[in-house]
Amino acid sequence: MKIIKNSCPPCVLTIGKFEGLHLGHRALIKEVVAQARGLRLPAAVMVFDPHPYAVLGGAGYKPLFTVEERAFVLAGLGVDYLLLQQFDTAFAALPAEAFCDKIFGDYGAQMVFVGEGYRFGRGRQGDVSTLSRLAEKNSRKLCVMPNIRASAGDISTSQIREHIAASQLPHANGLLGFNYFAMGETTPGNKLGREIGSATLNLTCASGKFLPPDGVYVTFTVIAGENFLGITNIGKRPTVNGKDRSIETHLLNPPEAVTQQEFYGQEIRLEFVKFLRPQKKFANLQELANQLEEDKKGAIL
Repeated sequence: MKIIKNSCPPCVLTIGKFEGLHLGHRALIKEVVAQARGLRLPAAVMVFDPHPYAVLGGAGYKPLFTVEERAFVLAGLGVDYLLLQQFDTAFAALPAEAFCDKIFGDYGAQMVFVGEGYRFGRGRQGDVSTLSRLAEKNSRKLCVMPNIRASAGDISTSQIREHIAASQLPHANGLLGFNYFAMGETTPGNKLGREIGSATLNLTCASGKFLPPDGVYVTFTVIAGENFLGITNIGKRPTVNGKDRSIETHLLNPPEAVTQQEFYGQEIRLEFVKFLRPQKKFANLQELANQLEEDKKGAIL
């Protein structure tokens, strides 16, 4: 899959923020891929970069997934192009018809898929009926997908964010259709894991990444396609007077490269499964080691 910017060759296209890539998004995208294969065209997903909320709602907004993380998920669904459309105040001011000109021109859309509540253009003035009329005018096809619903109603990114912010990972993962994750490189820590007999990996991910609250979590670390169960601490490590927020994982059955501290600089994926406990400051490293043994018992899935 290729990441491209602001224009695309002829394709089957879907457009949206696609921040969560949840079950509803994935159903729509799978249909885009199926139709694209039938038409022998590439399947493309267009998203806005930076996220519109970061431009219109406040620079501090942190999306659930980075561009690279979304590319990873989309590649697994068979998408050929992730199209990044630069989003700024000038783009936000485009009238609906001007935006449609881009869809059927710059974006190369031969067929467009959107959800039933899709709105676009300046002041959200465009809707599905607007897009349908302009698709017909350009001899293109529009497909409108109904919203996918969970037992509690429509699935939304805001619901997922609320669940993650409350450390309710099973609820969030159920709406996503996969475990919430962070991707990044492993970096050296303070090597205290050696002193308590437990190898650790420290993950450095994008600074703008939305993460669960500080605490201890059961996680899977995916290394070269292989899953390793572990315990992950998010926070400032109060027992060792840590100053910066970090993501440190103790693997229950680490591969040899990790036990020998030879894994720095490698990209990994950290999947959050469930919340175990809040952070706690221990009197010494031995108390921390004892608690880690208790945490491991709670990590058995």
